[in-house]
Amino acid sequence: MFQWGIVGSTLSVISIVAGLPWGATGVAASYSISGLLIRTPLLFWYVGRSGSVKTGDLYRTMAPSTIASLCALGAMLALRYLTRITDPLLGLVLAGTVTAVVTLLVLLAMPTGRMALQDFKTLLLLLIKNKGKKPQL
Repeated sequence: MFQWGIVGSTLSVISIVAGLPWGATGVAASYSISGLLIRTPLLFWYVGRSGSVKTGDLYRTMAPSTIASLCALGAMLALRYLTRITDPLLGLVLAGTVTAVVTLLVLLAMPTGRMALQDFKTLLLLLIKNKGKKPQL
C-alpha cells in the first residue's frame, strides 16, 4: 500500500499541476480525468496482480453500476433535450425520479444487477436491524 500511495499521490500532483494553466476548472477536470482514466485502472491492476481477487473481478463487479449510470446519463441528456423546465425544484425532482427509475430498471434487467440489488437490500435490513446497537470489535 505504501508503494501505491507514492504512485497515486505523485499522479495526483502531476494532474493538479497539469490543470493549473486553466484555473480551478482545469485543475478539477484534470484531476477527475486522470482519476478515471489513469489512477483507477492502475490501482485495479496493482491490486489484482497478485492474490485471489483479479483485475477482471473488479471490473466485473463494477459493470452493472457503470452500465446503469451511463443509461441514467443518457436518460438525463434526453430529458434535458426534450423538455424546457424552468422551475429548479421541479427539475430536481424530475431528474431524481428519472435517474432512480432508469437505474433500477437497468439493474433489474441484468442478473448481476439483480444480485447487487439483493445485496443492497440485505445491507439495508442489517443496518435497520442493528440501529442503535454498539458495534462489536
